[in-house]
Amino acid sequence: MKNLPYDQRIARILVRPLVNSPVTPNHLTTLTLILALAGAGLMTTADAQLLNWGAGLFALARFLDHFDGELARQKNLKSRLGYFYDYVAGTLSYGALFFCTGVGLNHRGLELWALLLGTAGAITAILSMWINLDIDKI
Repeated sequence: MKNLPYDQRIARILVRPLVNSPVTPNHLTTLTLILALAGAGLMTTADAQLLNWGAGLFALARFLDHFDGELARQKNLKSRLGYFYDYVAGTLSYGALFFCTGVGLNHRGLELWALLLGTAGAITAILSMWINLDIDKI
């Protein structure tokens, strides 16, 4: 692919020091999942500063999402497990973000609607994973 997204081009450069280390792509996937879940969890609060930290952690996690794949390519460690783990981690990340945002907005006056929409977003993220996996088969 000639025109890679900027974050993937940056990831290609930044993971080079990890090629000869014991760090695996699945370690990076786990790190991004933890950061995303922590960020999403902070979205449940009514505290504006914690909300900002949550948004920042989630954005960082999603930026780091290309790092595991780039490390796998550079270390020649591509695996079916890693492929699925990356999909599941992304799904859990977005599902948690939608649900936790709904919980947070529930405390800010939207009440039941926020919970319903957050839950719908989480369910949609899960369904999207299955649809994307089917598209990848094609």
